[in-house]
Amino acid sequence: MSTLSLNLAFNSVGPEGCQALGDGLCKLLQLTTLSLDLYNNSVGDSGCQALGDGLSKLLQLTTISLNLESNSVGGEGGKALGDGLSKLLQLTTLSLDLTGNSVGVEGGKALGDGLSKLLQLTTLSLDLTGNSVGVEGGKALGDGLCKLLQLTSISLNLDKNNVGVEGGKALGGGLSKLLQLTTLSLDLTGNGVGDKGCKAIGEGLCKLLQLTTLSLNLAFNSVGVEGCQALGEGLCKLTTLSLNLRYNGAVGPEAVDALKEQLQHVANLKFVS
Repeated sequence: MSTLSLNLAFNSVGPEGCQALGDGLCKLLQLTTLSLDLYNNSVGDSGCQALGDGLSKLLQLTTISLNLESNSVGGEGGKALGDGLSKLLQLTTLSLDLTGNSVGVEGGKALGDGLSKLLQLTTLSLDLTGNSVGVEGGKALGDGLCKLLQLTSISLNLDKNNVGVEGGKALGGGLSKLLQLTTLSLDLTGNGVGDKGCKAIGEGLCKLLQLTTLSLNLAFNSVGVEGCQALGEGLCKLTTLSLNLRYNGAVGPEAVDALKEQLQHVANLKFVS
């Protein structure tokens, strides 16, 4: 068997079920493609540890889609997943959804470190909505991303994770190294990146000369005039742009008008402020 797709959403699998899944998966040494949906199954940290251990044995995997949304995963579970994924050096496509869990700072750091080992990745989708990875988690993710030089497409959702200014800076710095990127979706809603974090992101994106399509959500981030200016300079060469700057009180009408002027040559523009 080289391909396996398994949907167990809403099945009360729990930690013991995940242990059995991990034990079974680790024997499928020829697997190259795996899709596993465990949405809302209360797998917890121990279940994630079993999954991480099982996945770490599947060294031929090139594609993984793993949905662990709403599963009471904490820091230990995040660390186990990061460790397990870090062994899969043939991965080119990874989709990991941890929405609505609590991996926290330590889990975020482990995931960043794990990702940094996956040097063959070309496509990455990572959803950590509401996981409170914090500044150090945000920095670890930025540091991890900067090593993945083959990436052409990223979807990264860090909505409500408190990465702060320094986390924003690290993410901007990490993204700036990904010179093959053509498509990027980045959601930083409610992270307090501020002007300095926003400026780093704008400056980082400016270096991505192959980037044509960007969706950037910076709502609720205390972005002001300086941040707007940096975004205008960084994003003006794109073909397709969706930019959300809602609920950033320091962005006045003049800054918005100036930004729109900078972005006037973007062919497909959706701008919300």
